[in-house]
Amino acid sequence: MSDNKLIGPIPRQLGYIPSQIGNLDSLQYKLDLSQNELAGEIPSDLGKLNKLVELNLSHNKLSGSVPNSFSEMLSLTVVDISYNELSGPIPNIKAFTDASIDALRSNRGLCGNHSGGLRPCNSSVTNAIQEANSDKLAGVKILVPLFGLLFIFFVVLAFLFRFRKRLGRNVEHQDESKATNTGINLFSIWNYDGKLVFEDILDATENFDTKYCIGTGGYGSVYKAELSTGQVVAVKKLHLSGEDSEIVDLKNKEFHSWCTSL
Repeated sequence: MSDNKLIGPIPRQLGYIPSQIGNLDSLQYKLDLSQNELAGEIPSDLGKLNKLVELNLSHNKLSGSVPNSFSEMLSLTVVDISYNELSGPIPNIKAFTDASIDALRSNRGLCGNHSGGLRPCNSSVTNAIQEANSDKLAGVKILVPLFGLLFIFFVVLAFLFRFRKRLGRNVEHQDESKATNTGINLFSIWNYDGKLVFEDILDATENFDTKYCIGTGGYGSVYKAELSTGQVVAVKKLHLSGEDSEIVDLKNKEFHSWCTSL
C-alpha cells in the first residue's frame, strides 16, 4: 500500500480483510503504509499483529501517541514511524528501543528508553512541560470559580439596586396615599379640627380673596378652595349682622368644645 496518495484516517474497512486490521493473523512479514497522507491516531488494533516483523508508517500525518498495545508485538524487529506528528513514549520493545534515529525522527515529541537520540520521558524538559501544563490547569481552576463568583456578585448587586428602587417608589406611593387619606379624613367627626380646617381654607383662598368667589347669595358668598391635601371644596362665608355674629361665635365655641371632648 506504499507510495500512494491516500488521505484521511485509516479506514476501518482495511480490517475487512477479513474483519479488522488487527485480525490479520496471517500477516507475518511486513505492513507498509508509508508515503501517504494518512491522518489521525494509530489504531490500537495494530498491536494484535503479534506475528508482524516489519512495520512502516513513515511520511504520513499520524498524530497522538504510539499505542501501548505495540508492546505485545514481540515479533516486530523493524519499525519506521518517522515524519509524522507523533508524541509521547515509544513502546518498550527491542524494535523501538534499538531503532535508528532516522526511523523515529521528525515527530512532535517522542521520548522513551532509546539507545540514542531520544530524551527520556522523565527528563527535565518533560517535567517542565508537565509543570507548565499543571500550572495552566491550576490557573484555570482558580479563574473559573473566581469569574463565577464575580458574576453572581454583580447579579445580586443589580437585584438589590432594582429592589431598592422599587421599594423607594412604593414608599413614595404610600406617602401620597397617606396624605390623600389624611385629607379625606380631615372632615371626619372623629378627626375634625376646626382651627386646622379654617387655617387651611384661609391659605387656600388667600383670606377669602374675591378671585376665589364663585357665587354670592342673600346669606353669604361661596368660595372655591383647593386645600393642602389636594381636596377641592366649596366654602360659604355667611353675611352676619353684629348680633348674629355674636350668637354664631358663641355656638361655634360650644361646638368646638363638644368636638374636643369627643
